[in-house]
Amino acid sequence: MSLKNSLPSHHSGSSNTVANGQELSNEVQEFCRLLKASIGETKNRVVFLAGAGLGFDSNLAVVEDVLRITFESLGLYSDAEEKLQSSRCIPFGSEEQFQFLLGNVQPELIYSLLLQCSGKNQECLNGWKSLRKDSWNRDYYPRPSLVHMFIVAYSYLAGVPILSMNFDSMFEDAFTLLWNRIHPKNAGPAPVKVLNFKDQPPNIDTKDTTRQLYICKLHGDVAGGTGSISADSIKTTLSSICKYEYSWAQFVRNQAKNEHLCLVGYSGRDTDFYPEIKRAASSNRQTFWFVGPEAEQNNETLANAKGLKSSLITSWPRQTVKHCLEDGLLEDESLGSAMSQVLRDYNASFNSPTDEAKDHFFQHLIAENTCKELVNPHLFWLYVYDSIGRNREVSVRLKNSAFHFQGALKRLPLETHENDILDEIRMHNARELACFCQYYQIATGILSKPDQSPTNELVLRARREQVSALQMAIPHNLGFPLPVSLRLVIRPYNCLVAYLFCQLNSWFKRLPVEDYQKNIVTIQESILRELALRLRFLPSNNSRHEVKDIERKLLNLQQQAREVGNYTTYTGVERYLARLDAIEQGEHREKIKSTVMITGENNYLNIAQIDAGEYDKAKKEARCSGNLLNEIKALLHKAYAHHTQKQTQDNLLEDAELERLLQLAPLIESRLWRFALQDILWRYFKISRAELNQRWAMGSESAR
Repeated sequence: MSLKNSLPSHHSGSSNTVANGQELSNEVQEFCRLLKASIGETKNRVVFLAGAGLGFDSNLAVVEDVLRITFESLGLYSDAEEKLQSSRCIPFGSEEQFQFLLGNVQPELIYSLLLQCSGKNQECLNGWKSLRKDSWNRDYYPRPSLVHMFIVAYSYLAGVPILSMNFDSMFEDAFTLLWNRIHPKNAGPAPVKVLNFKDQPPNIDTKDTTRQLYICKLHGDVAGGTGSISADSIKTTLSSICKYEYSWAQFVRNQAKNEHLCLVGYSGRDTDFYPEIKRAASSNRQTFWFVGPEAEQNNETLANAKGLKSSLITSWPRQTVKHCLEDGLLEDESLGSAMSQVLRDYNASFNSPTDEAKDHFFQHLIAENTCKELVNPHLFWLYVYDSIGRNREVSVRLKNSAFHFQGALKRLPLETHENDILDEIRMHNARELACFCQYYQIATGILSKPDQSPTNELVLRARREQVSALQMAIPHNLGFPLPVSLRLVIRPYNCLVAYLFCQLNSWFKRLPVEDYQKNIVTIQESILRELALRLRFLPSNNSRHEVKDIERKLLNLQQQAREVGNYTTYTGVERYLARLDAIEQGEHREKIKSTVMITGENNYLNIAQIDAGEYDKAKKEARCSGNLLNEIKALLHKAYAHHTQKQTQDNLLEDAELERLLQLAPLIESRLWRFALQDILWRYFKISRAELNQRWAMGSESAR
């Protein structure tokens, strides 16, 4: 979305028209009326929440710019990737690789992976220096836009805080500039206080006559300090944007509940604050959301705005601000009148840096921060494919010795943290492709390595995955009921694995506090897997005490997961809550979908789709990502739905779907799965035992 096509500074229309003569929308008129009426009041005011789109007028670096700086300065281009894709007749040079990352991987995931690949070296974040004033030069020096100036003027006069997701200093610069122009030199510094998520929210007393502007940077700040950017100062990783800051979440929710809210340059693509805003939407306060002209609207932003039932403003913010100024919005107060004149004068002289100056600055920043040995680009790309669920792509690279040894392992020997990443990828890929024997062997191999600490992060994960491999070998959630004989075999095996998880979790509890906290995500996921096994023993009657006990433990675990930003466990809990609570299951699935959009945890999305009866969607996405188990489950659940509807075994699946099921089923490395699937295929699909045995013997590789 771009704000560059703003209207000229003059317009001769009436108060109900904009510069090009078009009628003002009802939403804009209502928005302006509310702003004008709320100055000097203690309620019904408008609180602004700003996102990165607000920086376009100032020609600030946007996420795409920062990612390009990161891509080039760290040397993330992989010649091994280009060769592999070229063999498939797919152009995949440096620019194509960058565009792939831009279009397929969330920025927060990219930075999470880079920090892991670099051994948590903070220099991976130096691309964000592009938002720092001390990095700019005379030609590239972004200034606050008219909209920044207007928001600080209104918020100061109305006595409301500014909420911002941005890391830059545009708001504080705008207020300082405004203050200095309307006050004599001896008036003292501008009364502004900048807070970020590490601070406590402001306690705004409406009875206090001493005015002060609060700028609340909910995702952090790059303005202060020098040197490397720190992951502690800005929320730029997946775990950080999923971490629940209780005091700030409550503050944002209260602002959205008690005041009107205006969202500008904001997409709603976060899991920490947008849900809080949505929770407050049921109150009687009004929400305005700038979504831009129809031809330039972002689909995700539009969907979030409609989900909030906002009044949609389909013009750029600068247009509306100009109208507000010309309508005399600030002039009912003497200070406001002076501010209004400053804003008009400022707008007449405002010029943002040129694109050419911006490009020159970026090239200088890239050269200054070049650190091409920090990240192995081949390992990074392998990690990317694994993290976005491209399981077949990962498998190809792990099996292709030419790529593997000339690419991912080109820089020999790999450092310890790089070897750990490679082992983690191997484990995860074996799990997703249902190679459970291999999954168990890889985990066991990690534990048997000499000279490693028993509390090493990978070692603790391998302990969990070793038991998880046994858990995954148990057939469950197949749609079709299993025969009694097989259930009698599975139940004690299920109990055994649950016991092993219980023992493991007890051992985790005895870890030193520092090691426990360092491995909290691994431990929480292990607790969830134990609870998942216990759920299989529960009766169908949801009023039973055991069900409530499990539900309580799941909710406690989810709260703990939110506090550390553990989105995997948070989403996993939603999956089980949806199954336990038939009344609220739709809401739980929506939470899964919204989290998956940000984190890329498509495995949980597939499961939520299956549970919701969206079998074709689940089947398609599971096949695309190479998640063998989820594709089989989607096919089986679809067939069982047809079976219960038709009460017949005829045409439970289309011929192509049945053939696909017969190709995939033998690929699961588990005797229990084999018995379960063969029984279903024989009883419900009338496939002969001889044909089934033949298919399992062949073990077709074509579907992989």
